[in-house]
Amino acid sequence: PAPPPPPPPAPRSSSPLVRDEDRGLIPSHLHLSLSQFVPVPFDPSEDRVGCYKSRPGGFPGFACRWCRGPAGAGRYFPASEAGLAQTTTSQTLMNHVRNCCMVPQEIRQKINEGRTARGNAGGQQ
Repeated sequence: PAPPPPPPPAPRSSSPLVRDEDRGLIPSHLHLSLSQFVPVPFDPSEDRVGCYKSRPGGFPGFACRWCRGPAGAGRYFPASEAGLAQTTTSQTLMNHVRNCCMVPQEIRQKINEGRTARGNAGGQQ
């Protein structure tokens, strides 16, 4: 007999990673960037690449709500809270949103404007 089919993937949440009440905690362009991602579970059949190879199925991560791209290019699975808090992680996510052709142009433009305003304000916003 044929092997049983694999279980269906876990449902993908449409919950945002950040909430409106989080706006004062981080720069507005970063808040807008993070709001373009939704929580997703790690799927070994499609996400097992690079540093994600050792993640177990169901490991929590997040994906671009617009493209739901492959692991490392629209889908991200930081190993720890410390990894999520690194500047490189937030820059990677922001760069994805700025460069993803599926993200509406007005969102990408607002993020670019926010980054420019922040740079011109000497790091204040």
